[in-house]
Amino acid sequence: IQKLTLIVLCLALFTQGRLFAAERLDLVILLDLSQSVAAKDHANTEEFKKNVNSVTGVLATLPAGSRVAVFGITGDSFGTPYPLLRAQLDNDEGYFKERLAKGHAELVRKWQECSSGLTAQFPQTDLLGAMLVAAQVFDHPPAGRKQVLMIFSDMRQATRVLDLERPTLVHKTEALQRVAKSHLIPDLRGVEVYALGVDASGRSVNYWQTLRDFWIGYFELAGATVESYSILRQIPR
Repeated sequence: IQKLTLIVLCLALFTQGRLFAAERLDLVILLDLSQSVAAKDHANTEEFKKNVNSVTGVLATLPAGSRVAVFGITGDSFGTPYPLLRAQLDNDEGYFKERLAKGHAELVRKWQECSSGLTAQFPQTDLLGAMLVAAQVFDHPPAGRKQVLMIFSDMRQATRVLDLERPTLVHKTEALQRVAKSHLIPDLRGVEVYALGVDASGRSVNYWQTLRDFWIGYFELAGATVESYSILRQIPR
């Protein structure tokens, strides 16, 4: 328990940012489980593994009263949702924040338990379906709560409806029209979006930028505010 508490405190130091102000938070985390995030960096570490560790850091810094839901992004994220974790922290953080620290430690323990067997295994990536699931989780929020969608993915949508992975460049207008025609734009009004760990492994800078432009346009149509879309995983202060 002492070791786990120390790990939680260390993670908090490295990941806390302005996202985690002392306000009630409704957080949905989408974790990419597709094969494209199995790419490795110079240290031979999978992007997927870094994403899993980043989720750990996020869970270790949530404010008291937060509600969190973690879903896997698969090849059919909407048809067969893949819930990984759902939890809520106590509203009472304790006089010395001891209750909050205990809640963080339990969240981290549960996440490590359910993520230990996860792998980047799915050949397709249904990000659009995962966004629809997230919108249903956010449906009808009580007043006074902040809504945040955090996505750990390379953002390379790859299904029959829309394939953004194979082209060398993403044509924003054409792709958005196709998504709208397929009724795949959810209601994410009031939601803050953080797309983190959007790696560019094996792709050009131009591809990465056009992919980003598509998603910025997509979230604008959904009514959300993109706070960060980054190849990095640190939450901006």
